[in-house]
Amino acid sequence: MKKVLIISTHFAPDIHVGAKRPTKICKYIPGNGWLPIVLTKQISDYHGIDETLYHNLINEVQIKRVRRWSINKLRNDNYKRIPNIINIKADKYKILSLIKNTINYFVFYDYSWLIPGIITATKIIKKERIDIIFSTTPDPEALIAGLFLKLFTGKPFICEYRDRWTNQPVIFERSILHKKVNILLEKIIVKRADCIIVVTELMKKTLIGNSNGKYNHKIHVIYNGYDRDDFKDVKGEDSPHCKKVFDINYVGTWGQSTSPMFFSAALKELLTKYKYLNNKIRVNFVGEVKWDPVLKDQIDSYIKDNELEGVFNWIEFLPHKEALRYLLNANLLLLVIGQDKQKSDFYKHRVTSKLLEYLYVQRPILGLVPSDSEPAKIIRECDAGEIVNPENTEEIARAIYKMYYAWKENKLHYEFEKVEISKYDRRKQTKQLSAVFDSIAKKS
Repeated sequence: MKKVLIISTHFAPDIHVGAKRPTKICKYIPGNGWLPIVLTKQISDYHGIDETLYHNLINEVQIKRVRRWSINKLRNDNYKRIPNIINIKADKYKILSLIKNTINYFVFYDYSWLIPGIITATKIIKKERIDIIFSTTPDPEALIAGLFLKLFTGKPFICEYRDRWTNQPVIFERSILHKKVNILLEKIIVKRADCIIVVTELMKKTLIGNSNGKYNHKIHVIYNGYDRDDFKDVKGEDSPHCKKVFDINYVGTWGQSTSPMFFSAALKELLTKYKYLNNKIRVNFVGEVKWDPVLKDQIDSYIKDNELEGVFNWIEFLPHKEALRYLLNANLLLLVIGQDKQKSDFYKHRVTSKLLEYLYVQRPILGLVPSDSEPAKIIRECDAGEIVNPENTEEIARAIYKMYYAWKENKLHYEFEKVEISKYDRRKQTKQLSAVFDSIAKKS
């Protein structure tokens, strides 16, 4: 069996959405003739963990977790070993911390993982006789590691963009120099990669545009997807349309482009106008606000100030399988993709696995997404719901009202084109990826 080194900073049991795709690839790629060996971070580096995600993997999948180099860890270890010279050590590590902070200003990536990661990967490639290197975002460190390994070992290198890198509006760049280094590195990676995988057609167009069409021949689109196995043993209500309460459910994280504020304001308008609906509509948010405490406070305050506690039910974390139950029990599934402050087209590219899991359960979708975005295109192609301007509270309120009454009269039905939906099955997508691996391996 051929071997592929998969480099991803997020992997099971990490609850980060970025862990889903590489984990699912490792689940299905062995059935297509490839044995994956994963290079990733230690579990202690993850934001949160869900042990059930390990169920996706066969025993043969090797996971190499790279320990980050850390001055703080070194300091703590030395304090324990030599307690009688703490003051000397403290002075020493103050100097080291100063050096570290200086390096941080000029070295723009997580070198504390990147350097030991490259060293570990080089050993793996030699020992395991790796055939292909496959690096996948969201973090650029995975792509940078893949580039250096390509240069050091000469092995074929496939990079995967699940998010844009240099031209996304929320990227943190310390300086103009940092931005220029990002742009330069991306150009080198795109040029030197043997193949590039992207997850949407819009993202492919962006990369082709950035390179003036040079690399069109080596860019392939493989969308995110759903895994049918995730829904095994997940029991939903037998007849969700017969309930007395209309459940609008959202499963996923909230953030800069996925704020529920416009939706909440629209629902407040609706409930103020039609007071009898207060006991008829329930909203379930399953997921946390990620890295944005200001937004979290805004949501909490809005719900409290407008006395909506009886309408909104917020569960910040559930294991994946339990969260899926909320999809099956929904009368209406909410999808939110708004605009960033710069009004760029970045978020129009976003096709998350959440949308594709929504499609699989075949519950109507209220898509608060730009009308010219890829999610809107997919919802229309699959005939799976309604598309509404994500920042127009009046339109959102009308859509909720319309869909509520259609449900009440048992007329909230969409076709859910199964042929279109089946394209997003993880098994099919991994088969596509393995075909790319086979093609690149033959050329090397």
